[in-house]
Amino acid sequence: MTHYYDYSRNRPLVLWIAALASHKSPLEVIEIAKALPAMDFVMIGSPWDASLLEQLMKERASNVHYLGPVSDRKKKELIRRSSVGITTSKYEGFGWTPFEFLTAGKPVLAYPLNVFREIYGDALIYANDINAFIRKLTELRRKGFESRVDSSELGRLRRRWNLDRAVSRIVKVLHIESVVILTRDWPSNSNMILGCDLINWKLWKRISDLGVPLQIFANGTRYARRFHLSSRTTTVSQRLTSLKRIRNTMNKTSQKTWDSELSAIKGKHKVTAMLLDLTLRVFEPFCYLLTYVKKRERPPSNNIIASEVSTAVAGLIIKLIFGSRLFCLVHDTDFYDRGLREASIPTRVYYMIFVNCLRHADRIIAVSSETKTNLSRFCPDTSKIIVLWEPE
Repeated sequence: MTHYYDYSRNRPLVLWIAALASHKSPLEVIEIAKALPAMDFVMIGSPWDASLLEQLMKERASNVHYLGPVSDRKKKELIRRSSVGITTSKYEGFGWTPFEFLTAGKPVLAYPLNVFREIYGDALIYANDINAFIRKLTELRRKGFESRVDSSELGRLRRRWNLDRAVSRIVKVLHIESVVILTRDWPSNSNMILGCDLINWKLWKRISDLGVPLQIFANGTRYARRFHLSSRTTTVSQRLTSLKRIRNTMNKTSQKTWDSELSAIKGKHKVTAMLLDLTLRVFEPFCYLLTYVKKRERPPSNNIIASEVSTAVAGLIIKLIFGSRLFCLVHDTDFYDRGLREASIPTRVYYMIFVNCLRHADRIIAVSSETKTNLSRFCPDTSKIIVLWEPE
């Protein structure tokens, strides 16, 4: 892994931004790069799946540079200096990265996902397969990497996908006067960056800026500090630290996902790891619950927003005990499409519980119409599903 890119190479820079996960198809970048040796391909993002990272570093061509997770400042610099952005993702609930490239005046290549069509229309350059990526990158280089998006289109995108507008609408639609937010965060020294968490904390900050009283319960401090919400945030799940440390020592690297770690563990240790994973997943929602009971403000808010699996489980328990209204924020349905089929047994059980939590939530906030459509497969009452950005 390299940690910097030498801009003095003075070659076309193709930038890929995503966590290393199977549905992001990072290994396809290697195939594209091998066919275009005159271009440099820079990849940034968290090493979410260590097995993919290992394969990427083993197979990468000399013109592929994986920098790992980088700061926002470094990411913006890379986008500014890039010639073109690409995403090889096969599945997205929203897909914010193309927006970052477009607003910087860069062309973007992507697979023609329904959600990209919904959000960006013809602003992206679509490719159906690896050969199409190669062909269109070659064409873009010949044309000097000109962006097809003009200033009026950029203005429309900025107005359409505006976080302040989305938050104002949600607060009004849900009649929120105060709210308790159960959310995921990361330790301050973590190198993990997930787009959904970044967007979530931007939303929490916007809610706070609207003057809505809010109390946040999170299992980390990184984003709470970054968005100046520490005074409103209570840290939970401290009791899990020792169990997580034990679980991580069962494999050489702690960067692997639980499921990829399980595939590398043999015999009785695999059974132990599965039981420990299940314990961690079950215990975490109860940590949120216990912290909520102990730390909730008086009078407590009757509105709960939960943003991922363990917090949704905790939110449902709070709803059943205290009669609160539960709103779940959902970015995608990958847990349903792949998680329930391909994950380990503890993860599949966990996702099944999450699906039932969504069914019993008062309202579900989907980040796109595509996500709403996918949610309707297991939440047939679509009247309770609202889209964060109302379709025009």
